[in-house]
Amino acid sequence: MAAEYRSVTVAPGHTLRVRKLPKQTDRPGFVRVEARHRPPFEVKASLWNEAPIV
Repeated sequence: MAAEYRSVTVAPGHTLRVRKLPKQTDRPGFVRVEARHRPPFEVKASLWNEAPIV
């Protein structure tokens, strides 16, 4: 499976290119991602789904 990257808006005016991690969170409605030089974190699944693929 190829890595899946998207450009997710994490705050107003702040967009990150993130990669979806294979190991997902136990929290329903969230996706575990990572960005360069940042530890893994969770974003709402709705933000992930709306983000453009890069």
